[in-house]
Parts: sequence; structure tokens; C-alpha cells
Amino acid sequence: MILTPGSRNVGCRSNTCRMASACFDMCVHNFLVKNLDVEEETCVDRCAFKYFKVHQEISGEMHQVKEMNELREQMANQQNEVMSPQ
Repeated sequence: MILTPGSRNVGCRSNTCRMASACFDMCVHNFLVKNLDVEEETCVDRCAFKYFKVHQEISGEMHQVKEMNELREQMANQQNEVMSPQ
């Protein structure tokens, strides 16, 4: 099997798999040697760090939105209970 840029992300569903594939495609260019050179290692390290940092920030924002939606729903339910006659 020959790996080409973009071929590694076929069937990639997890965030870690997508991150590894994206960073590999962006950073690794020399397939003639077994090991990464210093520039490729640095690129992969930075790429992975940025990917996880952005993922963490997005997750935090999504959690805040979820909490706000739950609070709105609770307030709407309380308002409906007050408004509806029993």
C-alpha cells in the first residue's frame, strides 16, 4: 500500500485520527527516510498542540451553550407552570 497525502484519512472518524492525519499530511514531506527530521517533528508537535487546544476551546464553548440552553428550558418550564391553571 502506498501512502500519499490525504490517503491516510480515509475511514478516519475519531478526533485523534483526524488530527494525526491532518498533521501528517501538512508536516511530513520526506518519505525517503525512516525518521522525521527536526523540522517535521517541530511541525507535528505544533500542529497537534494547536489541534488539541482548539478542540478544548470548542468543547468548552459547547458546554457553556448546553448549560445556557438547559437554564432557558428550566426557566420556560417554570414560567409555564406559573401561567397554567391547575
